[in-house]
Amino acid sequence: MEAFISLDQDKASPISERWVHSLIIKVIGKSFSVEFLKTSLQRIWKLQQPLQLIALGRGFYNVSVPSEEAREAILSNGPWFITGYMLIVQPWVPGFKPSQAVISKSLVWVSLPELPIEFHSLPILQRIANEIGSFIKTYMNAIEQNKVRFARIQVLLDLAKQRKENVCLRAFKHTIQYEEFP
Repeated sequence: MEAFISLDQDKASPISERWVHSLIIKVIGKSFSVEFLKTSLQRIWKLQQPLQLIALGRGFYNVSVPSEEAREAILSNGPWFITGYMLIVQPWVPGFKPSQAVISKSLVWVSLPELPIEFHSLPILQRIANEIGSFIKTYMNAIEQNKVRFARIQVLLDLAKQRKENVCLRAFKHTIQYEEFP
């Protein structure tokens, strides 16, 4: 037996209106107190006005930001990190349920074994990373440590897309190895 309550659009719109400009967030791999999250978000998003943070369950939070401009800036300027842990940020959608949420992006380290020494430069590694996903960071100290067995790059990977197995530089084909692929 189920109860069904119908809501016409004219009744549904007012109850959603408060949340239309809010965000849904989740810190991947770590949980923090609400107060620590609020303070951290204020700082990294450089907000002058306070934000409202509501726990939704399963590590998800609804964040009401002070303006539509702030919301758009937050959505377009990521990825965001709190103490090294990635913050998933997405627009609020009506009917959001944490138990049914799908995380479509993840931070992944990739290795390029035997990448020739001439390709161990930040611009080249960024270009490679952006072909795989979105460049986040790399360690450029391999040459200083006399270790160029492989290049290691962190990328933001869209899990909905097919992952690339190889990358071609000039006439050379290089294998991409994914570490801890989600």
